[in-house]
Amino acid sequence: MLTIKKEAFTNEYVANGGNASAAYRHAYNTHAAPHTIAVEASRLLTDPDVALRVSALREAVSAHSSLMAADVASQLQEIARVAMEKKRYGDSIRALKLMGDMKGLFRPTPQTGQMTSG
Repeated sequence: MLTIKKEAFTNEYVANGGNASAAYRHAYNTHAAPHTIAVEASRLLTDPDVALRVSALREAVSAHSSLMAADVASQLQEIARVAMEKKRYGDSIRALKLMGDMKGLFRPTPQTGQMTSG
């Protein structure tokens, strides 16, 4: 079981993308020296209970993000389908391009800068 401050630290750490010092400052409401904050934040991350909670929170965020991305992809697929039925090919192409961009299908090659698939 985590203390209130450790729970606040883990929540902030995951929410801010992994900045342990900022999470420590937020959770412990401190204005200590940056080195002290970094050391204490690092120490917290090695606490097994804290590490386990961070892992659980990251999994929850990842699952939520995946669901949101799947919802967007589903909506874009429906837009493309309806646009094709109505012979609005430009709208269909835009929806398909957005789906491809979401999945990382169209990336410029480092050598040429031209688009490639996969």
